[in-house]
Amino acid sequence: AEDVQAHYGLGGSGGDRTVKISDFFTGPGKNVLKKGEMLKSIMLPPVKEKSSGAYYKISRIKSVDLALIGVAVIGIKNSRKKSGYEFRIALGAVAPRPLRAPLAEKILASSVEPEAVAAAAASAVRECSPITDVRAGREYRLDMVEVLVKRGVNDILGRGL
Repeated sequence: AEDVQAHYGLGGSGGDRTVKISDFFTGPGKNVLKKGEMLKSIMLPPVKEKSSGAYYKISRIKSVDLALIGVAVIGIKNSRKKSGYEFRIALGAVAPRPLRAPLAEKILASSVEPEAVAAAAASAVRECSPITDVRAGREYRLDMVEVLVKRGVNDILGRGL
């Protein structure tokens, strides 16, 4: 089977092009769209069997509101990894653009014991760079990244918090 890469399909008067999802956002409120271009499609790889995920969003109100913090975690059972799992952790509203936490993911590939989960959550905190603004403070955002990464991994493992 062909390995499908996650990307956005963009189009406009200049023609069509694709951009890797990780390259789309360039900064707060900024992206790679050119004048007259629009997002036409989103291509995601198929969800692997034996995987589960969680998404947590903290916002000021319970409706359509900007996220103060967003954390997405997916766990894929993978017998080739020492821990038996492969994780992907994405963080939003804690850096100039959405980002992954690859060092935290690497820790979880080696172990999913509680100490490793705590170390991965602490690593995710070090991998982001939130600001203080009118919606939330830097320290609050850092604390919540740690809490939500732990919660996501533990929920996927069936442990809860």
